[in-house]
Formats: sequence, C-alpha cells, structure tokens
Amino acid sequence: MNLVIFKVLLKGTEQDENKSVDSKTLSFRSILTEDIIKIPSHYISSLKSMSENFENIITFQNLEEVIIIGELSREYSINYYIVILFSMKSEQKRNGFLIANIKKIGDALIGIWPFTEEIDNLDEDYINNKFNDFINNHDDYKNLVIINPN
Repeated sequence: MNLVIFKVLLKGTEQDENKSVDSKTLSFRSILTEDIIKIPSHYISSLKSMSENFENIITFQNLEEVIIIGELSREYSINYYIVILFSMKSEQKRNGFLIANIKKIGDALIGIWPFTEEIDNLDEDYINNKFNDFINNHDDYKNLVIINPN
C-alpha cells in the first residue's frame, strides 16, 4: 500500500495590512482501504450542537483546502472534509481524524493525525465507541475541536 497524505490547509488570520494571511497545515495519514469506516452523521451534528453549551467543544469554519499527496487506490468524489482534533485531560497527546463526505457513501474516516498513531485497532466499532465517548464523556477531554470548510 502506497503512503498517501492528506495535507489540510487551515485559513489563518490576517495580522495587519502589511502582512500576508498566515495559514496553518495539518498532515493526516490516509487510512482508506476497501473497508471504508463510515461515521453516522448524527455524531458530527451532535458535537456541533454541543459546542453551543460546553466550553471544551469548539467548532469553527476554517478549513480552506485539502491536498492529496500520493496516489489513492481508487477515485473518490468528495463533497467536503471535516477535521476533528481531540486531547484527553489526563494526557498531553493530541489526536485527530480527517473525515470526508464521500458521494454515495456519506461521512467516512479517511485520515488520522499524528502519523505515529496506531491504525491496527481502527475499525467501525472503535470509531463508533470513540464518538460515543466524545458525546457521553466530553468532560474527559481538554478540547474537542471540529473544523468545517469555509
């Protein structure tokens, strides 16, 4: 399997008139295989609505572009991307998921961050449990950040 990277460009903020817009990037390792890990849409919508009531859940529109580096095993028609970044209160480690809305499939996990994250346990059950944990135990997280497209 070829290593495929999804480079996510986040729109920065303009410091002043004399400086250009500062953009940030995150690089996600692709986990796309024949067994696509689907994410039920209610998870994303629940987290977004929870962000209105809980300080540790933040959602904003800042995703500017996703660049695919490498060659995917097949062509996907992607409508939009969503990034979810999270860190537990008990750990310093940060993690992230790159989700794509794929035509005829829906929301699916396509990438992970950081690169050192183990992917052996990534399957639909693990992801469903993780999202249930985000929703039911959100107080265990320092930050849950949902980044949507502009």
